[in-house]
Amino acid sequence: MQIQQITTNIKGADNVTTGCSSGARIWGNRNWSAGYVASSNIGVMESGARLDVNTNTFKADGADAKVLSSTRNISADTNSGGFIAGDNNIAFGKEVGRYVGNDKTALSKSSENIAIGSNSGRFIKNNYNVALGCGAGADGDILDRTKSISQGYQATAYTNDSIAVGSDAKAGTKGSKTAVNAIAIGAGAQATAKDSISVGTGTAHKLKNTSSYHYHLTHLN
Repeated sequence: MQIQQITTNIKGADNVTTGCSSGARIWGNRNWSAGYVASSNIGVMESGARLDVNTNTFKADGADAKVLSSTRNISADTNSGGFIAGDNNIAFGKEVGRYVGNDKTALSKSSENIAIGSNSGRFIKNNYNVALGCGAGADGDILDRTKSISQGYQATAYTNDSIAVGSDAKAGTKGSKTAVNAIAIGAGAQATAKDSISVGTGTAHKLKNTSSYHYHLTHLN
């Protein structure tokens, strides 16, 4: 058995790492990571794709890589927490919370996010979001929202203060800044308007529709 000590590109303090290559290239303080290559890029944009802060594009050579001093992050499992650009984030599961705060075109910091479940919470850009379940809170694109809750398989709350609970539930509208405060509960439930509520599955039956509020109750059987 051969034990390899990895010390290059580590410039933080009070960090704990467990697993093959985990914790490599940590430049922040008080981070914890466990698993194969877990949190391998907390605090610095490098390892195969470094960010050029002058042109906002990824570069293979990383000549102009930007150092980010991320602190107090927790991540576990393969590639979880990679490229975190923020503080006080929690990521558990394969590819969970990857690119938090990094939208591939900016270096905004995202903090106080929680993502648990394979591929959940990827590309989060903002603060105070919760994603629980496989693929929850992740849509393959940048999701700029705050104080959202996504719970269930591929459930996604797209907008601020929105809640999506149930497999494939969608709250808010992708790319919208106005469809906020939406609540979708149930498998496949969709609440796409501002202050809208969708509960259950099946064909929606509209109970009330005004200029300000939209309520939908669907068959639960």
